[in-house]
Parts: sequence; C-alpha cells; structure tokens
Amino acid sequence: MLHQPDISDHQVVFVYAGDLFTAPLEGGQASPLTTHMGTESGPKFSPDGKFVAFTGEYDGNSDVYIIPSAGGLPVRLTFHPGSDRVQ
Repeated sequence: MLHQPDISDHQVVFVYAGDLFTAPLEGGQASPLTTHMGTESGPKFSPDGKFVAFTGEYDGNSDVYIIPSAGGLPVRLTFHPGSDRVQ
C-alpha cells in the first residue's frame, strides 16, 4: 500500500493511491499532501526538508513539481513535451 517512501529529519512522504501523503517520522496519522485528479510518484524531500519534489502526471505528460512539505499548491518546474521524472 505504501510506495516510494522518502524521509526528512521530521517527516516521511509516500505514495498511496496515486497521491502523496506525509506522516511524522516518530509515527502518527498520515495527512494528504496532494489531492489532484492526476497521479503523483517519486517524492523526494529537499535537503532542508521544506519542499517535496515529485513527478506529476496531470495533463497526459509527466512533469516535475515541487510542493511545500507543510502543504500548499504544487509548482510545475518542467514544461516541455518529453517525460520528466524526479531522480
């Protein structure tokens, strides 16, 4: 059920049912980070833990996005027709 986890100093981010979720590293309830109709995958925390980069497939093409790890709106980083993925 839990896929592609990544950890920061305080949180874990993972994919569940095509959306991103975060949970406290010490355990507790998971909270949705994304709820877009498309699918998200490959989440990776920034080195300071303030952002999560991920691959989003929203318009039939995979692009790279970032979102604050505390929640908010995703920001698209790539805009060309090729498939872009977070590594």
